[in-house]
Amino acid sequence: MKKIIFSISSLLVLVFQLKAQEDTNNNSSVAITTAIPILLIAPDSRSGAMGDAGVATSPDEYAIHWNAAKYAFIEKDFGFSLSYAPWLINYVPDINIAKLAGFKRLDENQAIAFSLLYFSYGKIPFTSNTGQPIGDYNPNELAIDGAYSLKLGRNLSAAIALRYIYSNLSGGFAGSETHPGHAYASDISVFYTKELKALNKSILNLGLGAGLTMKIDDYNKISFTTDINKLLVPTPPIYDPADQTSILFGKDPEVSVITGILQSFGDAPGVLMSDGSRNVALEEFRELTFSAGVEYWYANQVAARAGYFHEHASKGNRKFVTVGLGIKLNAVGIDFAYLIPATVSNPLQNTVRFSLYLNFNQPVTTTKQ
Repeated sequence: MKKIIFSISSLLVLVFQLKAQEDTNNNSSVAITTAIPILLIAPDSRSGAMGDAGVATSPDEYAIHWNAAKYAFIEKDFGFSLSYAPWLINYVPDINIAKLAGFKRLDENQAIAFSLLYFSYGKIPFTSNTGQPIGDYNPNELAIDGAYSLKLGRNLSAAIALRYIYSNLSGGFAGSETHPGHAYASDISVFYTKELKALNKSILNLGLGAGLTMKIDDYNKISFTTDINKLLVPTPPIYDPADQTSILFGKDPEVSVITGILQSFGDAPGVLMSDGSRNVALEEFRELTFSAGVEYWYANQVAARAGYFHEHASKGNRKFVTVGLGIKLNAVGIDFAYLIPATVSNPLQNTVRFSLYLNFNQPVTTTKQ
């Protein structure tokens, strides 16, 4: 008799020193932007091929990005992975993002993990106040993560991750009065899994992400997964155009981190309706992004993946289809992902991601459930 695994996972990301972009030109909904947007980029080719869905997928090397609590249930003893992706290749030839991640099980109940994310903006020409070239600089940003995951019970795990963020966009080039930025962040995540006797179905996951894996036979299985995400930062309000300081609609974004998180669920100015009223709930719903993906495995060695990512037009208008392949031979695996725009034009179109991962030692024996 096959089994169902019921999983609930949740992820709370607290990124400090986030800012929202203001738009005072009109009363329409505006996109929310944050400092260090590279932290929102799916780093791995597996999730990149499944519409950037990764919260409810099975544990892998990149769990530190999606939900570090999954490491407590990872099968291998330790492993490493490296991913690389040229970014905005249709516009700039030398922008790229790379991530190195690894994990180590301490015992059956504990695991630690680390990652290094590096983003290069390529060569940027600098000019003087009069427009004269004064040289080139290579802006860059990076984030260093460390995580600890612990099983709290047979079916429950939790994790905490700490992150150091470094942003150097000018480096004081040519005497400019700027300095690299430094910030810190923390992730808190929980993962619950329950194995139940059931009919011919298998793995179900609920929470920020939901998924279903169906084992067709001993060689074939297929998984479906979906994520829903929302930035826990203030929505830009609409200011009075007369003084640019008085708030007409929305709430003051200059608040503490905790207040900003709580306020983010109802601080939108609201969508302007035909009768002149503003629908706050509708704009809050538009701030959600949706990811959906499917993954097929043959003999746990060859994988084919596809997905879709959706963001409302008023909040960024990112809409794209993704496809990818994966090959796993013993301890070595390679993943590939490709992005296809669903709109007429997308700055990320033709984006390619590559990931290489290594897993070592025999799977850790877990307690029978």
